[in-house]
Amino acid sequence: MSEPALALVVLSLAGAAAEALALALLFRARPAALLVSNYRGATVIGRAGLTLVVPLLAAATLAWATHAAPGPSGLPVFAATIAALIFGALGWLDDTYGDSTARGMKGHLEALAKHRRVTTGLVKAVGGGAVGLWAAYVCGASGWAVLPAGALVAVSANSVNVLDARPGRAVKGFVLASVIVLVLGCRAPLPGALAILASLIGGAVVFAWADLGERAMLGDTGANSLGCVLGIAVLGLTSWPVWVALSVVLAVLCLAADRWSLSRLIDSAPVLRWIDELGRPGGAAGRGSHGD
Repeated sequence: MSEPALALVVLSLAGAAAEALALALLFRARPAALLVSNYRGATVIGRAGLTLVVPLLAAATLAWATHAAPGPSGLPVFAATIAALIFGALGWLDDTYGDSTARGMKGHLEALAKHRRVTTGLVKAVGGGAVGLWAAYVCGASGWAVLPAGALVAVSANSVNVLDARPGRAVKGFVLASVIVLVLGCRAPLPGALAILASLIGGAVVFAWADLGERAMLGDTGANSLGCVLGIAVLGLTSWPVWVALSVVLAVLCLAADRWSLSRLIDSAPVLRWIDELGRPGGAAGRGSHGD
């Protein structure tokens, strides 16, 4: 195994261990304020994606302690860490105070235009866009290219969030996409924010056990953080043509998910349905995280 690949494996295992500890503490405490009913009416711990802060900070600490992120090359690590924390905070705000009657960007804009009401979803969208642009600039995007780079970070966060409509779906999508990114970027020295991404893959795999078992929900809190780090990692491996193409494709998919039911689409395709239900107790009967 090459040295970069070994480093990524170690970071993934460290992230998994950190997440396992965080989840164990959360399940032991089981705070009443976080208990919610899922799509099937079962009581689960909501906003549990907050636990992913532990593998996130563990990876950032390891990267700096081992001098894996000195000088300018450490800026993507810094950007990914700060952006994930802010995206997570915005997600927490939406999870806690969000209005379920305003769905999608259209719903949030209508609430503002018709009722002069600023929804948490709109705050998340505007704040996420600003953080995406900041992260893109810190990671080295310049001139007009900051726009598609920032858009990629923001829509990557939203894309993982869109998937979080059934237990385990967002985690599966994130892990699959992240593994592809790691394989493409596994070289010495490790580029961009791959150290953070590797740790979050480990954390996400461990979280999947609680998510698929309907013991905890990722929520916007966790989904947004995972997605933004994935977007930042892609920035470090590609250039502006890819940023433009991916941001457009992901934006279209997010808009389509707002208009049509993603779950119905998945259920209509046997292979996608099998992947979607994999790991859930009871298969179709075990569905239900948020619903769409």
